[in-house]
Amino acid sequence: NRGAVEINDIYSEQAAERTIGYGECDDVCFVSLPDAIIVAKVTSSTGQQGSIELRSKTGISQLHISTAEFSRGAEWLKVELFVDDNLELSMRYTIVPRYGGAVRVVWLSDGGMPERFTLPATLSKSRVVERKSLFTNKIKGEMVSCKSVNRIVLRSQLLTESEADFLSTILCSPRVWLELADGVVEAKPLETEMVTSSFGRLVSAEFTFEYGGKEVLL
Repeated sequence: NRGAVEINDIYSEQAAERTIGYGECDDVCFVSLPDAIIVAKVTSSTGQQGSIELRSKTGISQLHISTAEFSRGAEWLKVELFVDDNLELSMRYTIVPRYGGAVRVVWLSDGGMPERFTLPATLSKSRVVERKSLFTNKIKGEMVSCKSVNRIVLRSQLLTESEADFLSTILCSPRVWLELADGVVEAKPLETEMVTSSFGRLVSAEFTFEYGGKEVLL
């Protein structure tokens, strides 16, 4: 836990105004005084409502938000956190279409909590194979190591400077995961590239990840 903790605030480097795709989820870590009673209320643009009471002896509470629990026609979700009946925090999730090439990236923050962000475009997917001769003898012949790994390149939408700074924390995170169509996989970020728009104010980020590494001896 290398980040500063503020009472009655969320433990995240991401802004309270967030974008999320329908069917995706998010986790919110809320810091309060120990034994405080926290009530989370969620309201959608279609009028659906839900609430849950959270209580932690340590003062750390985690709220899991799933967009699939609300109507597909919802355009936004409003999350309000009350501490001892006082409104302390309000968040808003704008729900956007989830396109086929979108990938949800999950990583651990400095505080050890998961951060999530959807990169909407997959630029390329490949499988890299490396063959290496280990040794050769008269009995077993040549022993070859065959290593393979999946590689994917993802691009963000246009980002503000603060959003770009937030995403750059992926590169120094101790653990990173990708939510792919066939499940969640642990990944390793290799590099990132920031591309400035023609106006010079907004940028998009391109990330390269590796996952699913295997080694076979032949």
